[in-house]
Amino acid sequence: MVVKGTEKGTLQKGTLPLSASYCRLESQELALVAIKRAEDGRGLILRFVETLGAKAKVRVTLPGLDIHGAELTKLVEEGGRRLEAEADYFNLEIRPFGIATVRVILADKA
Repeated sequence: MVVKGTEKGTLQKGTLPLSASYCRLESQELALVAIKRAEDGRGLILRFVETLGAKAKVRVTLPGLDIHGAELTKLVEEGGRRLEAEADYFNLEIRPFGIATVRVILADKA
């Protein structure tokens, strides 16, 4: 992930929220178990596990990120089926006790 900061040795005025989230799941049955840069450098890889034994359709929100696209890939980050994605979220369907690997492509910042 890209983290924006200030120059070394400088302070920045302002306040921070009491809490923040880099990933919001609108489901109790889905757990985010890994997040990393893709091996080929094309976006981020997020790995999810369904934990309650029920098929789930979940909205995954990545606050503060501009998502250009998302795709369901194999565990080794190959192949891909496009997922519905817009702004800062994508929708994911996962089978009971399933593991899902999702590649998230971020929009280029000009």
